[in-house]
Amino acid sequence: MSAKLGYKLTEIGAVPEEWRVEVFTDAVQVNPGRSLVAGKEYPFVPMDALTTDSPRVRYVLRRVWNQSSGSRFQNGDVLLARITPSAENGKTALLDSLDGDSTGFGSTEFLVLSPKTGGIEDSKFLYHLIKFEKIRNQAIQRMTGSTGRQRIPPGAFGDILCPIPPVSEQRKIASILSTVDDAIQKTDEIIAKTQQLKKGLMQQLLTKGIGHTKFKQTEIGSIPKDWRIATIGSVTQVRNGSTPRRNVKDYWENGQVPWIPTAQVNERFIAISREYITDVAVREANLHLIPKGSLLLAMIGQGLTRGKVAKLLIDAAINQNFAAIFPCEEMDTDFLFHFLDFNYFRIRNMGRGGNQWALNCEIVRSIPIPVPPKDEQQEIARILSSVDDGTEEENQRKHQLERLKKGLVQVLLTGKVRVKVR
Repeated sequence: MSAKLGYKLTEIGAVPEEWRVEVFTDAVQVNPGRSLVAGKEYPFVPMDALTTDSPRVRYVLRRVWNQSSGSRFQNGDVLLARITPSAENGKTALLDSLDGDSTGFGSTEFLVLSPKTGGIEDSKFLYHLIKFEKIRNQAIQRMTGSTGRQRIPPGAFGDILCPIPPVSEQRKIASILSTVDDAIQKTDEIIAKTQQLKKGLMQQLLTKGIGHTKFKQTEIGSIPKDWRIATIGSVTQVRNGSTPRRNVKDYWENGQVPWIPTAQVNERFIAISREYITDVAVREANLHLIPKGSLLLAMIGQGLTRGKVAKLLIDAAINQNFAAIFPCEEMDTDFLFHFLDFNYFRIRNMGRGGNQWALNCEIVRSIPIPVPPKDEQQEIARILSSVDDGTEEENQRKHQLERLKKGLVQVLLTGKVRVKVR
């Protein structure tokens, strides 16, 4: 194998002629000493303040340094979560918001990485380099400790080789990647604001309606005087599904009938099936195909699943832990979807059981709901769905930016694509 013109072959492959390849610990300081004064208050960064997709620390606390164990750092350092699963998930941060004397401390489960003169000199470049899978995964493979408590030891970087562009090129590469990070951050902020807007609109529209001045108290709170209260079972049909036996090949092999497990409720709008069953399974297991446009309410799950609702956008069979809801002519499907979504916690807490609370079809049928006039239901649903559409557009934009960044990282940090440095 030969390197193309302007490149040279190294232990990590072809890199630009002007780049060096060195051991990571020769180019970066790992856990550098930072002096703190006992009894003095400093910024404190807990593990929860780090994210997997942004260089920014979510928040910073204030605590007194008492000379106990803990990572110590300053602005310009990079924090790398070293304990499983945070390490594998990619929790990393670039510190630039420590106040006071710009030093602080944090979780014992951080490795602190700092730029080094003559090596990796740009903090932002260092952040992107340690996020690079080819570097990070080598460190993760060197984790030690018992299952569930494994950690990346500081010495894990002792034989990891990394590319080192000239400082001017480090800064330019970092600037490009950080620009994409900033765009992702702004998109996240728009999504958060849109979700907050929707929360306020749901509170207003699903309890006060549009243009009403007279209200009445009901079992679900105050609602417009001309609305009525009904149970889900009185204005919809409710049915659950089942799971064909997994050990029967004829039920699953080469299946073409979509079958939806409860975990897919998190998609909110289910347009693609992850699993398929056969016509034999439908017939012999006495399954019913749920028509598209139906609502699926998850009935079990101690985590976040129980009580969540999704709209089915395809005809499909479902498992026994879903309640499929088919609204009648009097109810607008999207209005009911938004109402159930808004009342997630109330519905979730209606579960019964011993070790694991669960809903059932009987409970779902008994859930009280408001019934506005049909045209008002449709207008409320239209407003809330338009906000959902805006959120989905921003989510798609974020995914595109994330794909763009992943591609840029692959070519910029390996020198396959060079940047112009003035």
